[in-house]
Amino acid sequence: ADFRFETFQAKIENTMEYSGENWENYLTTGLQYTHLDRQLALRSTGAQAEGVDQKLGIYLQNEFIWDEKLTLIPGVRIDWRKMNPADDVVTGFATGAVSVDDVAISPKIAALYKLNDNFSVFGSYAHTERFATLDEEFDYRTGATQGFIDPEKSDNFEIGFAVSQNDIFRSDDSLQLKATAFYNSIDGYISRSLVASSRGPGPGPALLFFGDFSLYGGELEVAYDSETWFANLG
Repeated sequence: ADFRFETFQAKIENTMEYSGENWENYLTTGLQYTHLDRQLALRSTGAQAEGVDQKLGIYLQNEFIWDEKLTLIPGVRIDWRKMNPADDVVTGFATGAVSVDDVAISPKIAALYKLNDNFSVFGSYAHTERFATLDEEFDYRTGATQGFIDPEKSDNFEIGFAVSQNDIFRSDDSLQLKATAFYNSIDGYISRSLVASSRGPGPGPALLFFGDFSLYGGELEVAYDSETWFANLG
């Protein structure tokens, strides 16, 4: 298929710094806008969804450090999305497709505490939401097809500890070990799969699958660094 793409994106971000006798604070705010316009140059080859996808997001994150021991990082991001099918698609090839509007709110919080110079513990929670893409929301190969798909939602938890030690084998080396356990719960997971076409070679209509599932596990990272060589394992 012969497609024409028009993309535009802009981002404004500002960080304000504050500090006291034994604390520091960094407040970051931002605004982000993205615009995607995808059109098919040859109408006879309607292989993928056409339309305009616009997103506007605002976000805020605050990093607070107390006595070089405790770090707290809360934050939130809010996104608005408007997606329109191509004009000629609405009136012809896939009559019935309409524009969709969605809002996604994604809060998070992370914390780290240094018990001493060598040992620290950390944890985090984040709720994320993902909009459906043009291909997932619209599929014009079978005529009027539209998903009206809600944002995919995920709750993510993480906890762990880190250990570091200097001057182990020589005066300028260091060893770091980091262990992390995580648990992710996903609601309304969006999965898209193509099936064989009955009209000739190439992929046919897309099938969408929605479901809930959990993912959990652990990670272990070890790093050694010196003036002459280094190694990472994880």
